[in-house]
Amino acid sequence: MTMWEEKAFFKDEQSLFAGRNFCVYGNNMVVVQGFKKLVSAKNDEVTFVYGNGFLSVLGQNLAIKKMSKGYAVVVGAVKQVVF
Repeated sequence: MTMWEEKAFFKDEQSLFAGRNFCVYGNNMVVVQGFKKLVSAKNDEVTFVYGNGFLSVLGQNLAIKKMSKGYAVVVGAVKQVVF
């Protein structure tokens, strides 16, 4: 792979995530950063809005453990993160 191909890959990767910052720890915790607002917090889905899209944490027994402006920790049996 040449240097140009590596740069193109990183550019595509950035457009894929489009500023959505999150980190999944095992199958029981997700840390979400940089969101604009919380849309819904249900037992099986927690959804956040970003400037150009959304991010949903899907699973069972989900709860928001900590939350501040643009930062949240979602705990529970995490099955999937959709963005």
